[in-house]
Amino acid sequence: MIKKSNKNLTDLVDEILEKNPKPYMTVVTLVKILEKRKNEFDSLIDVRRDNIERLVGDSFTFLKKRSKYIVRPCEPSELVFNEIARIQGRSPKQIARDMPVTKKDFSRILAVLLDEGRIKVKINEDLEPRIYLNTPVNQIVKTESKVIPNNQFTLEQFKNAFDKLDKGRIFVRICDLRRELKWPREIFDEMLIRLRDDGIIQLQIGDVSTMTRDEIENSFIDENNFRMGLVTWNDR
Repeated sequence: MIKKSNKNLTDLVDEILEKNPKPYMTVVTLVKILEKRKNEFDSLIDVRRDNIERLVGDSFTFLKKRSKYIVRPCEPSELVFNEIARIQGRSPKQIARDMPVTKKDFSRILAVLLDEGRIKVKINEDLEPRIYLNTPVNQIVKTESKVIPNNQFTLEQFKNAFDKLDKGRIFVRICDLRRELKWPREIFDEMLIRLRDDGIIQLQIGDVSTMTRDEIENSFIDENNFRMGLVTWNDR
């Protein structure tokens, strides 16, 4: 039997990355999405973490950091700028750790963006540098293929929702936080992963025996297939 072309798979991957808040994601995340949408591409194609690069590598870049990333074609400087815009107020180390670019390239791009006046640095009360856009909060950030308001889906919104639900308990249920924010599921999950990897929050399993089916489904399954029910903020 002759195998069909995987062109449709390439188009689907491009569509997923285009709709993502950033033009890249981990291979683990992409494969999970493709597993849920496997009826949209050739059923003869077996998509796995270890073969996705072979299947679509001609159209995308794959980079290995702490995790392996698939990257949509984009200028590295715009990749960094748009990531800063997506969640402002992080330290250079936090941003660099999550970016699919080397530390050397990141520091060079950061210096260029500072020289151009596109970003600015603020020092917090712990004498740590935090990066912000040097533009009004409601200014539009243009990417290669779409336009995203830079005040959409921010760390500040996430923290405000957490504080609203916290009520002195230290932890917040992920299902409650998801309901409060009303963000698209993939964006909410990506924020959890980013804040966890940056050491800003911790995720815990919690007691699912007291949760309804909907609450369990609106918790979070990590890359090791553990269902996390609670989030705590590390500065508490």
